[in-house]
Amino acid sequence: MSFIRDMLPVFLFLIIADTITTIIALPAGYETNPVLSWGMANYGFSFLIGLKLVSIPGFYLCYLALKNHRTAWDFSRFGVAGLGVVASVSNMCVYFCGVSIPQYFGVV
Repeated sequence: MSFIRDMLPVFLFLIIADTITTIIALPAGYETNPVLSWGMANYGFSFLIGLKLVSIPGFYLCYLALKNHRTAWDFSRFGVAGLGVVASVSNMCVYFCGVSIPQYFGVV
């Protein structure tokens, strides 16, 4: 398997979908991640996009370490993609309902 093909769910959900939904939902709420909140307050959305791009080499290092351990690699990449789905859904909840998933459950 190639890195790009293996990482397609992560690219789609964590990098693209989460970035777009964050940009859409942020005017309706606020960023609960303190690092992103600080970075976007000081540098705007370019900080968010830069942070997503900087994570790609980290994903590649994980790919190199785990590509021969298929179960661990699949668990890792689909777990990260799943976090992207949850983050995107949470962002859309902020946009449409005014509350994120962690806020709804009282975590934040």
